Amino acid sequence: VHVIESPVRLMPGGGRNLGMTLARGDIVAFLEGDCIARPGWIRNRVAAHRAGHDAVASTVAVANPEKAAARATAFLCYENRLEGAPGGPAGLPRSYGLSLTREVLNRAGPFDEALRIEEDTLMAERLREVGVSAWFEPSVCIQHVGPTSLRGLLREQASRGRRTARN
Repeated sequence: VHVIESPVRLMPGGGRNLGMTLARGDIVAFLEGDCIARPGWIRNRVAAHRAGHDAVASTVAVANPEKAAARATAFLCYENRLEGAPGGPAGLPRSYGLSLTREVLNRAGPFDEALRIEEDTLMAERLREVGVSAWFEPSVCIQHVGPTSLRGLLREQASRGRRTARN
């Protein structure tokens, strides 16, 4: 694992683009900053790519399930991707937590470096434009670290609402 420190603050798209330029493999995977990769995250991704999928999306579990606010956030934000969902074509509702082949990344182009969130949403739309459908692979699981209190849950949902209203 190589750790790169940027002298300037990068939004998620900028960090991903920097990582893509430094990565040497044929498959590039991205892990969100508020998530933890479950065991098998890499192995199962590689297997899905070797099975012929150019883009692989992951399922979501709750990292702190003892917290009701974290469980509520998972159901509010990731209902299409929760652990136990069946595999298959991801479509836009489930095209997150992506790994992509280098060839598809080159066709789709870089991530938007100005966005604070939703870089995966724009990438999923671009994948569709270049004729690539992401595969939702339940065995590729990330654990989302959700808010630990009702106040944190409400603050996060209010922030999401403001961003949605601006778009």
